[in-house]
Amino acid sequence: MIKKRNEVNELSKFVENRDMLIDTLKEGKINKIQYIEACYEFLKVENMKPFKINVDSIEKSLYNYQYYNTLAKYTLMKCEECRFRDSTKSRELYEYAQDYYAKKDKETLNLLELINYKNVSAYFLKMNSEVLEGELFEITIDNYDKAVFHSKDKRILNRLKKNGVFDEEAKLSIIDKYVNTKYA
Repeated sequence: MIKKRNEVNELSKFVENRDMLIDTLKEGKINKIQYIEACYEFLKVENMKPFKINVDSIEKSLYNYQYYNTLAKYTLMKCEECRFRDSTKSRELYEYAQDYYAKKDKETLNLLELINYKNVSAYFLKMNSEVLEGELFEITIDNYDKAVFHSKDKRILNRLKKNGVFDEEAKLSIIDKYVNTKYA
């Protein structure tokens, strides 16, 4: 017999853990790497999986975004760890991370379509990294203070502009310290 997924319980556990980790990060009790590792560990321990069908709410979209974003960031950290020791493994991990980022961007687009670009703000970020300056942008949704999305995806950028919710003026991220901290 196939066990039915308890979506309400799963989403509740996810939100509770996510909010706790964000607060712990804001308080300076953990750093960016520890935050990513804790997010990854939660997904692993709880055997969390993304929603594949019926992604019909902001909460499910946020969950999927966080799921793929966590896997992407964690995989990139592992990629960096073996970069000079095993270039083949590093390249493989990099490709996995890029695949997770693509899935994260797909979820971002799904969310924006779901809410019809309503109550959305988006803008380029002021970055310490010259590589990310003018590339990375932030998306926020009114009434969801801990829902912050980042992307470099040109499709998303174009849709945000087309829907009149993208501000061309670069701003500091609402989680500036986090986005401007390197992994290593």
